[in-house]
Amino acid sequence: MPSEPAPVGVNDLVELEIPDGPAKGRYRSRVELIDEQGQLSLAAPMREGARVPVSSGTPVRLHVLKADPVRGARYVGHTTVVGRTDADRVPVLVVAAPRWERIQLREWTRVAAMVPVRYRPLRTPGERPPRWVATHSRDLGGGGLTLHAPKPPEPGQLLEVVIELPERPVGAVVEVVRTQATEGSEAEAGSSWSVAVKFVQIAEADRDRLIGFVLRRQAEMRRMGLI
Repeated sequence: MPSEPAPVGVNDLVELEIPDGPAKGRYRSRVELIDEQGQLSLAAPMREGARVPVSSGTPVRLHVLKADPVRGARYVGHTTVVGRTDADRVPVLVVAAPRWERIQLREWTRVAAMVPVRYRPLRTPGERPPRWVATHSRDLGGGGLTLHAPKPPEPGQLLEVVIELPERPVGAVVEVVRTQATEGSEAEAGSSWSVAVKFVQIAEADRDRLIGFVLRRQAEMRRMGLI
């Protein structure tokens, strides 16, 4: 498979994924330098205040934490650690020029997550704000979420949503894609409709934070053997 053009620059944020070994996990990092051969110097991954030990030759993946607005995609880089160094007293991890893989937004994975959410119909200028409806999510992803609702909005309707992530809330405008009646305990609790929505307006910084939450949630579920 041919590599995509490099989608990162200096100071871009990435998630460094170490798939195996004692350092297995995902770590937030930043591109410090790109040399003429395409090698990347990354801020050394940290865990509990200490540098994560990563040996030369370790295969890793880089998840770029920003979307390409033109091509509607995100990128994953497949590469290998080639060394460690301290540049200007900043510990960095050096990886070989990655082979970049483009992932369309529609392929973003959603993960099961019950997070407090509130929503209301999108108002027009001058209109009195409608009341918020408090509920929770069923799943979350970089392209949208599924939430529970006491009554179904119409497909195609635009809603304002606030997703109460642990760090701070994320606000967005979404479009209703489909609705489905729920059964059992969810219906008994009053949330009798499952509503799938997609993001149509969201700050990229907020999308990045949401994706970071999804990646951490996936890692937790893997550790628990749930996926």
